[in-house]
Amino acid sequence: MIKIINNRDAYICALCNRKYNSKSTLLRHQRYECGAEKQYQCSQCQRGFYHKHQLKDHILRRHLPDIHLPSIK
Repeated sequence: MIKIINNRDAYICALCNRKYNSKSTLLRHQRYECGAEKQYQCSQCQRGFYHKHQLKDHILRRHLPDIHLPSIK
């Protein structure tokens, strides 16, 4: 299901113009993502992620058949 953002109610990042449904999501984006370096990197393919859970999900979906899930700190 695709949710369409009503432009009148959207929260827009002043730096990159991305739109969010809630103020809390916009604040999380601004705090951890917008203009920041990706803090987590896959040891198998070097893809970067802003959040540890994104890296874990990536490993489970892309690499688990190939390797054992490493301990991520």
